[in-house]
Amino acid sequence: MHLKSTIKRSLLLLSAIVVVATSCVKDYKRLGGDIIPDDYSLNIGKAIIKLPLQAKVIDSLQALDGTYGYLGAIRTPEFGLAKFSFATGYAPNTTSFNFGKDAVVKDIQLVLLKNSYSVANNNELYIPQNIHVYRMTRVVDSLHKYQNDFKPEDYIDSQLEDGACIYTGGDTLRIFLKKSFGEELLKASKNALDSTERFLEEFKGLLFTCDEPSDGVEGGRLNSFSTSTGYISLRINFQPTWGNSLPRKDSIFLFNLGREYTQNISTYQSIAKEDEEPSQYVNIEGIAGLKPYVSGVALKDSIDKLINQLGIERERFIIARARYYLPFEVPTIAENINNFYPTYLYPNYKFRVDSKNHYYTPVEDIYSPNNNCGMFNRSLGYYYGDISSWMQNLALKDRSEVASNPSYNMWFASLTPTTSSSYFSSSSTTTTYSINLDKYNVGRINGNLHENYPYLELIYTILPKE
Repeated sequence: MHLKSTIKRSLLLLSAIVVVATSCVKDYKRLGGDIIPDDYSLNIGKAIIKLPLQAKVIDSLQALDGTYGYLGAIRTPEFGLAKFSFATGYAPNTTSFNFGKDAVVKDIQLVLLKNSYSVANNNELYIPQNIHVYRMTRVVDSLHKYQNDFKPEDYIDSQLEDGACIYTGGDTLRIFLKKSFGEELLKASKNALDSTERFLEEFKGLLFTCDEPSDGVEGGRLNSFSTSTGYISLRINFQPTWGNSLPRKDSIFLFNLGREYTQNISTYQSIAKEDEEPSQYVNIEGIAGLKPYVSGVALKDSIDKLINQLGIERERFIIARARYYLPFEVPTIAENINNFYPTYLYPNYKFRVDSKNHYYTPVEDIYSPNNNCGMFNRSLGYYYGDISSWMQNLALKDRSEVASNPSYNMWFASLTPTTSSSYFSSSSTTTTYSINLDKYNVGRINGNLHENYPYLELIYTILPKE
């Protein structure tokens, strides 16, 4: 449905479309509109377009990180099983290691500090989880950027932990490793001990995994650990070689984790629930899971249909504001809204750097003034955000160009805002947004078949013919 009104140019139009009109319109505000000819007018309209939502996972989400590793498993009735593991490099914290001679491993343990957690149900906060550590067969480097880059041949299927490692969600994950692993470290070449790069080439990295819940058991927890502060502590007894007749001694040698990268790995059973057909609800799964998805071609067809109904050339169709609304049903249990629904839900597209590399990034309108960035309205039960320039660009493109370029497709995903201060002034800050990688959500929004369906609200103007 459309609501159109005709106004004189003398009324300065609307503040949202002044940029369109200033090149050819004088400001007659003080003179009065009665001196403007009737045929010198613009059409201002409002249109509601139903968003053509589908359900798709994000494929190949960038998952290389230098700071955090995500570990856990969660099974839900909506999405099935989601598993999270990570691989990271490690190296001596100094280049002056000297293990003396006849060294004997007393013990070796690995320590990780918890950064955050995510659960679908607060009852799962302290459930026990079995954690495992394996050797990697390759270096964790920038050649493996995505969450699904990991292959079975990338690690040796032989656990390094000494006995069971059960983690119950505390501040510290402490894993005792087999002494045989410590003995391997004692055999590191001098070149490896003198250089982080050569150590990584010789010892590769470590893979951390978590057992999934037992068959039929729902729940679980996703844990985030700081790999940049993690370390391996190797305690040995050895004979010093830097003096004569020195007694044997105990000493501790530290190896820092997080060198040079951390690769996060995740898999999702929900990929089997991808659906291109209209539905009553569309699920929102966290990280690289199932998401509300809009085909660029489908959205382009909706815009073209509107322009055709208006009977104008697309070059005359100017969008003053394009705002999407994604309604959802507020959970009956108030606290569940924080577990089920992310704070932000904003469209992201796949930007290709070259034939091998890409990343997902929010539509650039997120940085436009007064955009609420897809934040949810808790009381009214919907997400909303502005994508005006994105829609204007789509309206002006040929359909064939949109169809041949997958960058016009959008996934509505949870975002993480990061605020940084200016180098010159701490009072000057900049906020950037990226897809959230540390919280697993299991919410849903209304779909196209719902009575309260998701839609795009357009405020537009039609330029007069020259």
